[in-house]
Amino acid sequence: MRILIVDDDVVDQMAISRALPKKFVISQAESVKMARRELDATSFDCVIVDYSMPLQKGTDLISKFNSYEKVTPAIVMVSHSDEKNIEYEALSQGAHEFLCKSELSQSSLVNTIDKAVTRARYINDARLRHREAHEDANTDSLCNIRNRRGLNLELADIEGVKGSYELVVIDVDNFKEINDTFGHLVGDQVLRFIANKLSAMDSDNLITFRLGGDEFGVLKINGDSIDGKVAESLELQLQQEIKHGSINLKGIDISFSTSLGIAKCIDQIFTWDQLYDDADQNLYHLKKA
Repeated sequence: MRILIVDDDVVDQMAISRALPKKFVISQAESVKMARRELDATSFDCVIVDYSMPLQKGTDLISKFNSYEKVTPAIVMVSHSDEKNIEYEALSQGAHEFLCKSELSQSSLVNTIDKAVTRARYINDARLRHREAHEDANTDSLCNIRNRRGLNLELADIEGVKGSYELVVIDVDNFKEINDTFGHLVGDQVLRFIANKLSAMDSDNLITFRLGGDEFGVLKINGDSIDGKVAESLELQLQQEIKHGSINLKGIDISFSTSLGIAKCIDQIFTWDQLYDDADQNLYHLKKA
């Protein structure tokens, strides 16, 4: 087990180190700043941190983990004071256990670490389950790409924000005929083929998603100049990737094509409903032509 001891008092550091069994791998830091560097560089099972240090309190280190979505180490707060308000503050800020230094012994420290590790494991597991449930709710189960709910989360950050945007709505041509002729399993393969191509394009300013049925979309956010070459570049990339495609079924190539409805707004307030309606109308007229 890897342990990080964070304490500005060298004597206290040594006392805690001596109280730990030799099987533990121990690192030390004399400040919150040094501890953060250690934590960024190394994965620890438990952090033993002093409540009171000259520049920052131990609770300032705990705040590093409060916004973490990944696995975090067990945290044991220690202090010379046994005042209940200090213990309450430590636990309420995110420490898993509290130990008064006057009660320090090998048995008390190991027992406290064990309880902290158990509690941290439970919290990490719950956090993982919550994150997985969140991802499942926002991801299309068939195509493993954002669904409409996942798209709405992204839109919440840009709705009403002035900028330049381009939306491409993608529709599989004659998708019903593909299902009727080859079966829904083949139709599903076609959808996954398109989703894989789109998800490979996903980036900070390019959101890809499935709207439902055989309809997908790509939203480009805040291009410096969304018209001209930038728009042509996105359209050309989509044309190359998904305009035409094929999947192999028992040695037989099944070809398909897609249509693209494009809409953009330049240096305007973003409104999803308007941009989507424009792209959808353009798609409709394209397929009707």
